Amino acid sequence: MWTFYGLAEIGALTGNVARRWRNQWTSDAEENEGAHAGLLSRRMSALGVDSETFARLEPALFGNLQTLCRECERPDLCRHDLRNDPAGTAWEDYCPNAVVLKAVKELRWFHQANTRGARV
Repeated sequence: MWTFYGLAEIGALTGNVARRWRNQWTSDAEENEGAHAGLLSRRMSALGVDSETFARLEPALFGNLQTLCRECERPDLCRHDLRNDPAGTAWEDYCPNAVVLKAVKELRWFHQANTRGARV
């Protein structure tokens, strides 16, 4: 069974998150931040995951996801995929957060509320 701590370790396999986070405070950090603004939340939304709920319940893991997202070398491709095929799977090939996001998608407690006649 997956745990969030296990998922965080999987996400960390793509690199040392703490080291990367410290390196974000370089002169080009603001420029990099602008290129990636909102992509994680948009990707989570495309997967049916409520990013605000996730961030509130799992702030450390969400922070790790944000760090890896900011360091992604393919924000333009991500933005293009989100705009043209948000339900597609091409993003899984280049996204550093793909493993964790796909696992989180399977967890019902992070799903977005369905306001169209949903039955509980």
